[in-house]
Amino acid sequence: MGHSIRFRLQLWMSCLFTIILLVAGISLCIIDDKARMNSIDSSLTHKLAAVHFAARDSLEFNKPKADWQVPPHKTAKVYDSRTQSLNDLLLGPGSEQFSEGWVKEKAYFIVWDSKGKRLVASRNVPATASLPEVTDKGPVLFRWQESEREAYQVTASDDIVLVGQSSEPVYAEQIAWIQQLAMLGTALLVAVIWGVRRITDTIISPLESLACQASAISADTISRHISVDNTKDEIGKLAGVLNETFARLDTAFCKQKQFVADAAHELRTPLAAIRTSIQTSLSRPRSADEYRMTLEDISTRTDRLCILSESLLSLAQLEESLERRQETPAPCAATVDLCIFQLQEQAALKGMQLINVTAGTLLEIDAIPLQQLFINLLSNAVTYGEPDTDIVIQSSACASLPGQLVIDVINAGPTLSAETLRCMFDRFYRADPARDTTNSHAGLGLTIVKKIVTEYKGAVSVRSHDNITTFTVTLPVAQQNTVTTASKNNKEHTHDALI
Repeated sequence: MGHSIRFRLQLWMSCLFTIILLVAGISLCIIDDKARMNSIDSSLTHKLAAVHFAARDSLEFNKPKADWQVPPHKTAKVYDSRTQSLNDLLLGPGSEQFSEGWVKEKAYFIVWDSKGKRLVASRNVPATASLPEVTDKGPVLFRWQESEREAYQVTASDDIVLVGQSSEPVYAEQIAWIQQLAMLGTALLVAVIWGVRRITDTIISPLESLACQASAISADTISRHISVDNTKDEIGKLAGVLNETFARLDTAFCKQKQFVADAAHELRTPLAAIRTSIQTSLSRPRSADEYRMTLEDISTRTDRLCILSESLLSLAQLEESLERRQETPAPCAATVDLCIFQLQEQAALKGMQLINVTAGTLLEIDAIPLQQLFINLLSNAVTYGEPDTDIVIQSSACASLPGQLVIDVINAGPTLSAETLRCMFDRFYRADPARDTTNSHAGLGLTIVKKIVTEYKGAVSVRSHDNITTFTVTLPVAQQNTVTTASKNNKEHTHDALI
């Protein structure tokens, strides 16, 4: 379960949203707590001002007041003491705001004189209320006395006025609000988790479908394509890459199957002929000449098998070398000269001459594959070309593709048919086996040429007309070189030799 991307996505996203909701909830609680505290302090400040004014008015308790100085609900009186004046102002008739209204709000007040004597106090003063220690006059100060919030101030006459209020009702409201917030947060979290699950299902389901379709593909069904609803998103692009990969594998498997079938066919024919020759020779006594003829036939066919096996080995080694290529540029003319040196004895047996008029351009191809390419093309020309003619290999810059070198291998011989030209680079294909008097070809040489050229991003083609066959190879140039090309006389000699 822990290895599932779906599970990890759901877990990570759920944890992330849970943390976000917790941080948001805690932040709201802190903001609400500050707002409630400010509300309590503001209310206490207003209450403190009312008591403060009453304490100030009580200073003139023994002086009669003018009618305009007496509140509408009060009667002008002269008191014997400040205590009597304060009790009448704050607790007497017409003072229900202090005596009853504040009690309902669980608010209380106390007034002390400058000597710390309590002058007046509301009836609901808690036992924890005590004289605060203050030194400065004027500013309103706040303190906590257990669950009571108190505001106090020193008046101009050095009286100490204190107003307090129980925080229990406020905290009860806050707890109820937090409970509602928790319920809302829980519901929101459930909705978020459900949404996360739907989102992850939407994301993962195409991947699961893709994996299911990919796992159902085997060697027999590798041509099957993976289908997705949206080919333009990342999953669609992944499906496209997989389809391209499977297509390449399908092509490789088909080529491998065809190669095995062709190789089996090529091996079966000489083996069957060898077995027939042996069985025929053993069917009855033969003369020495007949046995010699049989052995010569077997030797010829065995040579054919050796050539075929060597060609197959060369093809396998070539594929391995292409996978480990070093990308070291090779010179065209020098490589052709080396290949001509290797084949000049074989060409001389047919009275043929190999002429190199290529440039010394560096090609973007390793030396060994380039040698194999030229050896195969020249060997093919020597084998199937007309005796007593010249084989010319020449090069020129490609006009349509800058940075490419065009190399032509030209030999004289019968004009090839369109069918032959079409199948020329197929494996084990030989245009006319009867013309190969040396029996030295297995039909893989041109296949190897095409594989090398394709691997190095080049091109190869063949054309045949007027008894002239030309193989054209196009390869990328490694760098621009100052090359020594053939002179005009050499080119004219080339043309004359082919004519």
